[in-house]
Amino acid sequence: MHLSSISSLIAKGLNTYVNKAVYCVEKLGIPLEKVNPNGGAIALGHPLGCTGARQVVTLLNELKRRGRRAYGVVSMCIGTGMGAAAVFEYPGP
Repeated sequence: MHLSSISSLIAKGLNTYVNKAVYCVEKLGIPLEKVNPNGGAIALGHPLGCTGARQVVTLLNELKRRGRRAYGVVSMCIGTGMGAAAVFEYPGP
């Protein structure tokens, strides 16, 4: 899967540092309106031990709210150079 082949992508990243997020969005050429449409970790919170669950629930609610087939991506850093990401598909109503 390539970003250009996805017509409806919602990317939810753990934006604890805005400069890193802006750099990555610009380098990857992702349209800003598709990144954290409801805010990232700075706006929504970064609960210790629950970040992934908060991101997934927020993403799934946004996919359902849009009411059409779409893909969503969540990503987070874990520490010591590790990270995790997941892609979700909402089939639509």
